[in-house]
Formats: sequence, structure tokens, C-alpha cells
Amino acid sequence: MNEQQKNEQRTTEQETDLMDKKKINAFDCICVTDVRISPIKQIEGLTHTKALAEIVFNDQLLIRGIRVVEGENGLYISYPFPFHPTTGEDGQPRSTVFPITKVLRDHVEAVVLEKYNDTINNEKVTKK
Repeated sequence: MNEQQKNEQRTTEQETDLMDKKKINAFDCICVTDVRISPIKQIEGLTHTKALAEIVFNDQLLIRGIRVVEGENGLYISYPFPFHPTTGEDGQPRSTVFPITKVLRDHVEAVVLEKYNDTINNEKVTKK
């Protein structure tokens, strides 16, 4: 590899690092600042739903209707969709609100499930 190719490679690596930092900074501007969990009793037809959640982003945006669901692989969260769900090309209901990036989706799920587990553990301690 000649000197010019090495310089071009270094420049490309620096640009990639800069782009990665921009992605991190883009995520830094939105985060969950509050979570409210309401565990629900088992209701016919909602046997897998364990709780409803409300999340607040940056103390400015509230999203209601998030469900904590027990699936085959453990707990996950489900985002709200309208009472009369809109459907995609595949005929499946579409959520009206959801994170687009994996980083934000993982952040939201981690925060909501942590708060859910804390709430459930506190209820168990209180009942004793």
C-alpha cells in the first residue's frame, strides 16, 4: 500500500469515527426521563399482557398504551396502535408510535422492563 492509499484509509477511518459519534450524539438528544407502570390482573384475551406503561421522553413527550408482554422468549414491550388498527401490506396491525433505530428501541425496552421488574418486586415485598 502506498502513502496516498494509507492517507485515504486513515481519512475514511476518521470519517467513520465521526459518523459513529454523530449517531451517539443523535441518540443523546432523546431519552426516557420517566416511566409509569400499571400491572394488570389477567383478563380474558389479554393473558400475555402483564402491565401497561407510559413513558416520557425528555420531560416533553408522553406516550401511553405501551404493553409489557410475556412472550415465548421472555418479556418484551409492544407499542400502541389505534383502536381500529391500520394495516400494512401484510395485513398486520401497525403501531402508531415506535422507535426507528435499534439503539433507541433497546434503550426504551431496557428502561421499561427494568421499571416493570422493580414494580413487581416492590409489590411482592409489600404483600408480605
